[in-house]
Amino acid sequence: MAAADAVRRVRRLAEVDPDAHQERLARALAHSAKISLDAGHDLRTALSAVAEAEELYLILAEESRSNIAAYAPYFQTALDLHADILEPLGRTTEAGALRRLRRTGDPTEVRRMILRGR
Repeated sequence: MAAADAVRRVRRLAEVDPDAHQERLARALAHSAKISLDAGHDLRTALSAVAEAEELYLILAEESRSNIAAYAPYFQTALDLHADILEPLGRTTEAGALRRLRRTGDPTEVRRMILRGR
């Protein structure tokens, strides 16, 4: 799968130089999760990938206090994707809770839910 290969390549780059490649890794993870969701396969791996992307976006936002808003749209898109992946896994209550949290904007609670849902 091309998306999984891309994630592996970018992950290796991020391990060597996180400052230069962490954002790219988050995007690659979210993209891979979206492809899996659209294809309807490997949703557990997609769930793990999108949760990792969300965590990376939170880290990037925390590290970039002066530019925190730059990561908000990507983080919010990843949260929506996370909820979309939970639903076909039969985890509709969690999906609904995640969507409600996304609207409230409490990143601490969102982070707790992401880590619990992995």
